[in-house]
Amino acid sequence: MYLNDNLMTQVKTYNNLSSIWDKLKYCDDIVRYYETNLYDSLNKDICLIYWKEQRDKLNFIFYT
Repeated sequence: MYLNDNLMTQVKTYNNLSSIWDKLKYCDDIVRYYETNLYDSLNKDICLIYWKEQRDKLNFIFYT
């Protein structure tokens, strides 16, 4: 999977998803991608923090 490191592009894709399941899976996939692929990127840390927060919010909404 290739992931564009531009956070706004990722957010646009996320917002186009209609199902909460798809959004949760998208967040999980992005976090897993950033945690398992080693490379240097200026946006990597910012994106990882953002998507972990989004995943936590979705988990809270969905599982409560």
